[in-house]
Amino acid sequence: MLNEVAATNIRIGDIQKRTGDLASALVSYQEALAARERICETVPDDNGYLRMLSISLNVIGSAQVRTGQFNEALDNYERSLGGIAQRLANSDTDNDTVRRRFQRDLSVVYGLLAGAHQEIGEFDAALRRFRQMLRIREGIAQKYPDSGRARRDVGITHFFIARMSLDTDQPEQAREHAEHFLAASIEGYEGNPKDWRYANDLGTAHQTMGRTLAGRDSDRAMSHFDQSVEILDRLSAEHPEIVLTRDMLATTYASRAELKSGVGATEAAIEDYQQALSIADSLASEDPNDLAAREHQASIIYGLATALIASGEREQGEYQLESARERFDQMLGEQPRKASLKEGLVDTLCELSTLMADLRDRRAASRYAEQAVQVAGEPRPVVLRVLARARHLNGDSAGAIQAAEQALNLLGDGERDGSARSTQVREQLEADLAVYRTGS
Repeated sequence: MLNEVAATNIRIGDIQKRTGDLASALVSYQEALAARERICETVPDDNGYLRMLSISLNVIGSAQVRTGQFNEALDNYERSLGGIAQRLANSDTDNDTVRRRFQRDLSVVYGLLAGAHQEIGEFDAALRRFRQMLRIREGIAQKYPDSGRARRDVGITHFFIARMSLDTDQPEQAREHAEHFLAASIEGYEGNPKDWRYANDLGTAHQTMGRTLAGRDSDRAMSHFDQSVEILDRLSAEHPEIVLTRDMLATTYASRAELKSGVGATEAAIEDYQQALSIADSLASEDPNDLAAREHQASIIYGLATALIASGEREQGEYQLESARERFDQMLGEQPRKASLKEGLVDTLCELSTLMADLRDRRAASRYAEQAVQVAGEPRPVVLRVLARARHLNGDSAGAIQAAEQALNLLGDGERDGSARSTQVREQLEADLAVYRTGS
């Protein structure tokens, strides 16, 4: 009876989640959890029921991540991990299939923990959990070398680490894991050419490799982006119902656009950004409650704005930046702890301040720079550089020098040594300081 109650509430929760009613879905999932807890009190050593209890905790945690309840999600994931998943993974069973399933379940919980930590900017904790996930999956793949699923799991985990490494400006670490992901994806696709999942993996792997190469080998990066677009465009045409593929296609168009803009091909970049935005708009309209889709949409609008400004269309660029700013600001109000939303808003405010400085609108340049500092919450070299420029434009040379020097000190104390971005920012700041000190 209790098992039926749990299963029914899970089904109801899934329907509520699909319709965007996450609050009601959480209530249904928690009722399912309560039923499963009562079952486990009656049969505390039944591994099957314990596994279902762990899955309920994971489901609740995932819903809580989507609603911005990150602490609660982490608590449920930790309970799933320490109280159940580790116990099951270490259980003494002669059933090889069950043992493998329990090991994989444990890796999934590590991945969920990593994702939650990543959402709130706790990147060291996220990386630690991703590496624990990878170790388990590599062990499974080594023990079961004929398992395509096990090898695919390893490749996907390399992707998770590569993506986070790119977002935290660790290019060498990103490249290493992206290469592993690409190799696994090629092998998987060659063995399963009609399975959309392996085609999606291959398109995603080429996109990831393109990102790792974009700062040092534009031609190779462009080749990977082109291959990704070709694969994902074909796949999305064959399977338009697969949101994951359409979302990654939009991501690839945007990544390729950023590369094109960086090499001066701004008109081609704008075309790619518009392609990306068309897909992102469609995805966001299909599920207005999907914060991830709305965030992706805002990020692409920001990229399009920068390309428009680079092409000389400053008025249209400003309009798109304001649109991105409003969207990020609204979403950050909904989930104030989500790190990527804060980054998106800070980047947009900095770009607006830079544009206003170029247009010699001193008050607007200062206003946006001050807002960027406030949203960032802690001193950041890039933000301080924008603030310094705004102060200089307003005649505050001493304030400009102070902000620029603070940014340089931060680069020396905290930025990851050797990254292309930190080197570029340092050179820009040194050039800026020379101007500020002469008072010109």
